[in-house]
Parts: sequence; structure tokens; C-alpha cells
Amino acid sequence: MGVFKLKSVFLFASLALLQTSSAIAGPAGKIWSDAHPEARATLEHWARTYPKAAKVLVQWEREHPLRAKYFWNWAVAHPGLGSDDFSVEHADWPVVGDIMKRHRMGVDALVAWFHAHPAAAQEISSEPGRWGNVCEELFGDVLRTRRERTP
Repeated sequence: MGVFKLKSVFLFASLALLQTSSAIAGPAGKIWSDAHPEARATLEHWARTYPKAAKVLVQWEREHPLRAKYFWNWAVAHPGLGSDDFSVEHADWPVVGDIMKRHRMGVDALVAWFHAHPAAAQEISSEPGRWGNVCEELFGDVLRTRRERTP
């Protein structure tokens, strides 16, 4: 087999694989929400109840994806602890402390969501930035609201 023919076969196989994986993968939010409908519903309820907190946390994740991923994983791994415990452990993360102070109820409710849905939470936060991307994909309209309702 000549080099040109080998390159052509490789290119064709690569394109076929890319098309197949795109068709299987689809939008990340739809796949996640189909696999975790209850977690999706409660996460959307959280975002609609605390839109300012949702917007701030999605923006924080966008700006600090590794720290956000660490926080999401911490919340899953420490079901008996809350946002205050995280703030104490990570006092050197001033932005987190500020977010916790300004949006305490929203952050606490999100931590409770991570505790209540650990498998869904681990999946949605498996890659830096994925949680926010899925939130924007599923209920981006909420992230553009201005008022925060009290539960």
C-alpha cells in the first residue's frame, strides 16, 4: 500500500469516526439530563430559585474552572459538610469567601444538591467547565435574569 493511499485511508477513517462520535455524543446537557432527570429538575429549580447565585457560580467556574471542579468534587466527597466548612478549609480563596457571603442560601442549596445527587454531580463536573456549560445549555435563560427569589 502506497503512502498516499495509506494517508487517504487514515483520513477517511478519522472523518468517519468523528462523524460517528458527534452523532452519538450530541449536546452534553441533553445527554446528562436524559440520564439524570431528577437531578436535572432539582438543579433547574435551584437555578430558578437563586438566579443570581447561579449566574455568579457559572461565571466563577468559567474564570476558575479547576477551582470550581475542585469545589464540586469536594461537595460530593463531603456529604456531611457545608459551604462554611469549605470556606474555612480554603480561606486563601478570597473569591469563594465573597461568593459564599453574598449568595449564602444559593451556595448552600447547591451544596445540598451535590450531596443529594452524587452520581449526577460527579458526571456533570467530570471536566473543568462542564457544569457551567451544561447549566447554560439547559437553562441559560435563568442565568440572564436579575432578581433572586427567596424560597
